[in-house]
Amino acid sequence: MKNNTKEYNKAQNKTILVACGGTGGHLLPGILVGRQLAAKTGASVLYLVNDKKVTKYFVDEVQSELIMAPELVFKFSSISNIIKMILNFFKVIGIVLNLVFKCNLKLVVTAGGGAGIIPVILSRILGIRSVLLEQNVIMGKANRLLLKFADYAYISFPCINIKETRKIKMTGNPIREDFFKNKTDRKTAALKLNLDPDTFTLLFIGGSQGASKINSLAMNIVADVLKLRGKIQVIHLSGAILNKELDDFYKALGIKYHCREFSKDMLEIYTLSDFAFSRAGGGVMTELLYFNIPAVLIPFPYAAEDHQKFNAEYIASKKLGWFVSESDIEKGSGKDRIMAILNNENEIQSVRKNLELLSKTSSAEVIALDIQKNYFNKTESRQLKADS
Repeated sequence: MKNNTKEYNKAQNKTILVACGGTGGHLLPGILVGRQLAAKTGASVLYLVNDKKVTKYFVDEVQSELIMAPELVFKFSSISNIIKMILNFFKVIGIVLNLVFKCNLKLVVTAGGGAGIIPVILSRILGIRSVLLEQNVIMGKANRLLLKFADYAYISFPCINIKETRKIKMTGNPIREDFFKNKTDRKTAALKLNLDPDTFTLLFIGGSQGASKINSLAMNIVADVLKLRGKIQVIHLSGAILNKELDDFYKALGIKYHCREFSKDMLEIYTLSDFAFSRAGGGVMTELLYFNIPAVLIPFPYAAEDHQKFNAEYIASKKLGWFVSESDIEKGSGKDRIMAILNNENEIQSVRKNLELLSKTSSAEVIALDIQKNYFNKTESRQLKADS
């Protein structure tokens, strides 16, 4: 990953900074909107990201330069933590100021999390415009703070903790462009995943955090679902803790399965899946909604401000899926409820019909077009494309 800006030092060219980091739920929306902005405006797009393990899984999604910045963690428990925080604070200020003065910074976009705090506040001080992307039903702490400084916030779901509506634009959550462009069918998807196109397929998604409980759930219910359905197969994305135990488990059941830590074959995975079990992050929820996959959402209980619980409750209230808490699963009542859902085909089909009625648009493109209209006039956009 590069960390220089020499390609972007042409004063006549405009630059957009996309600040995103923390989890995949922050990274992917920022990257997708950034790609659309590059295409729509002709501006150079740079990505300011935190140097975390999850970032490496999204490097291939980026078609521009990654600028690594230390993560701002506000810990006051010791003198060393405070000193580290202050040093990182000034490092990020230096990085952003360097971009402002060398790259003709036109706009800052942040997808939430600490990565966007300094860029948005500095941009306001220096007279540079900025916008926010929010993926969840409750707006996160960073975005709530930055809403005072930013021009607009593009939200994915109605934010129940925000009274300010003047700056809010409902657009939906960005998802991968290839979902719109590269359609496939069950037969082709099954061939790529080495699975059967005609078999009922369960999908387990662990996500970038809190995957172990989803993995445990799979090992607790798959045998019962097999008895219920007679024949099933499983796609399992276990997060960064794939182990031999999962492999041995599926082999012992004698079923077909596709088990990976993470996967770049999400188009095929979603196309083949009939029913899913997932955490309730805004990104994965949007993808399940797009592919009309009925899902049991199990919120990660340690997510910031318990935002996944609010996400899952919202989806359940609209009859687009089911909310089952991790604590209920641990007590046993959650498993009973899951098995009752899987035994009720009418309820599953009702949810699937509700999903099919949802509007399916490219939110990243909608956001980029709105930004182009507000911040890049037609003459400027044409000039930018000619210069690039």
